[in-house]
Amino acid sequence: MGYVRIGLLLAVIALLLVRYLMSGIEKKAVVKNGVTVLKMNNIYGFIGAFIFLISIAIIIISSLVNEGFSEDIKTIAVLVIFLILGGTLFLFSVNIRVLVDEEKIVHYNILRRKKEIMWKDVRRVILNQRNLELILDAEESQIKIHNHMVGFLSFIKLMKTKLDYDIYKDAVSIIDSYKRSNRK
Repeated sequence: MGYVRIGLLLAVIALLLVRYLMSGIEKKAVVKNGVTVLKMNNIYGFIGAFIFLISIAIIIISSLVNEGFSEDIKTIAVLVIFLILGGTLFLFSVNIRVLVDEEKIVHYNILRRKKEIMWKDVRRVILNQRNLELILDAEESQIKIHNHMVGFLSFIKLMKTKLDYDIYKDAVSIIDSYKRSNRK
């Protein structure tokens, strides 16, 4: 019976997290000096920092209680995985940005590497439904904009004004059908 309660609790927490993430896409993007700024939802950073700090606390407590850190390879592997996961989620929240203006889209990845595409160079727009990413495809590169970015729908509105309908019609029709099904 205890496992059922834990399973239900985890399911409810997961459901609430997904609802919170999806609520961010409808928030308006921040506009600074004519540049629209999209960023990852803050929940990524909070969860990442929490996982990272809990992993560090377990390492410290384990080393104090056992007079040295456990040498069990499984324990070390799990803690390393959680440290990497927590750090990655935190960096997602802090570093990933998309800056959009009248002429171009600039994407900063998890390592703050910059990728830039001019609006006039976008050949097609694809929605990767598995990864929840909108992919802007140009001749030389691609920019991926995740659905959980705060201001995602603001970007869609702006994109509709900058590109020909034939370039984005398939991706936007899928997004619009998602919005309609979530309102019901």
